[in-house]
Amino acid sequence: SWSADRDLAPTKGETPTEFARRIKEEFPQAASLDRLAILVTRLAYSNRPLPGDASATLKANWQDMERLAGVRNG
Repeated sequence: SWSADRDLAPTKGETPTEFARRIKEEFPQAASLDRLAILVTRLAYSNRPLPGDASATLKANWQDMERLAGVRNG
């Protein structure tokens, strides 16, 4: 939703890592995106549980999105 509001919605076939990389090109301040992409990939493709710091990663990403809410891409 956040990325779609900025005309940066994920494209068909784009992996979470590719998507995060593209978002960070427009918003380099979004430091937590790499870690979030790893969590999303792990949820989608692995049977392993999420790491113990997953909630901290989600919190950091949420804070990044709130902080960047008023920032325009480009």
